[in-house]
Amino acid sequence: MESGGGVMALLLVVGCRQAEPTENPVAEEQAAEVSEATVEPVIFKHDSMPEGLEAPQFPGGAEELYKYITDNLHYPEQAKADGIQGRVVVTFTVTDNGDIVNVEVSKGIGGGCDEEAVRVVKAMPKWEPAVYNGKKIAVQYALPLNFYIK
Repeated sequence: MESGGGVMALLLVVGCRQAEPTENPVAEEQAAEVSEATVEPVIFKHDSMPEGLEAPQFPGGAEELYKYITDNLHYPEQAKADGIQGRVVVTFTVTDNGDIVNVEVSKGIGGGCDEEAVRVVKAMPKWEPAVYNGKKIAVQYALPLNFYIK
C-alpha cells in the first residue's frame, strides 16, 4: 500500500462458497452491509453453504491476508488522477490443492483499480483449501477491496 499522499486501499471482507460458474450477488450484498474497518472473514449465509464446510484460508489467516493486501495493493496513478474511488469485488476459486484460479472482477470501478486488484490476487501464495466432510474441495471466494482517497 502506498503511504504518501493520503491514498489508501483497504481490504474490506472476504467470503467463500462452493465453486460455481455464476455471479456472486450474495457476496456483494453482504459486502455492502459490512463496515469499512472489517477485516475478519465473512462466510456466506448459512442457507447457501453446506453444513460442515470449513472455509479456505490464506496462510496465517485473515490477519495475514490483510497484511498481504496492504503491503501489495497500490492505488493506480490513473485512478488517483481521475479521483476514482470505490469498491472492487474480485472473485476467484481456491482449488482443492490451494491454488488460486479463475480470477475475475465481478464489480469494478475502472481507472486501473480492477486490474490492480486482479494482479494482487493472482500473485497470492497458495491457500489452505476448504474442507467438506473431511475432503479438500474447491470453493469460490469473493474479496471486496475498497479504494479511496483520503
